[in-house]
Amino acid sequence: MSITIRKAKIKDLEKTYKWTNYKDVIKNSIERTKKVSLHEHTQWFNKYIESKKNSMFIACYKNDQVGMVRIDNIKNELFVGIVIDKKHRNKKLSVQMFNKVINRQKKKIKNLK
Repeated sequence: MSITIRKAKIKDLEKTYKWTNYKDVIKNSIERTKKVSLHEHTQWFNKYIESKKNSMFIACYKNDQVGMVRIDNIKNELFVGIVIDKKHRNKKLSVQMFNKVINRQKKKIKNLK
């Protein structure tokens, strides 16, 4: 299964809201212990995708969103979060998603020089 990676857009709000409230995602979160409301997620999401220091990418297979990769820059340390849609788990996508995001970011940094 070959995936593509793109920057998150406003149209990804509902899908990321669904993923954010998966029980196992909440359980493994270092930030949250309970579900978030759509209102809370919308406020956070809009700020996040406009952020200059954080990045969110959506992984797609054909026209289906299969997961997301977040890169949070906190005090000059990078934290990576990966969420995979339940129907696409156990397909070894996380490594592929991570590598595509890293390669994309390397190209971006190289082009800035």
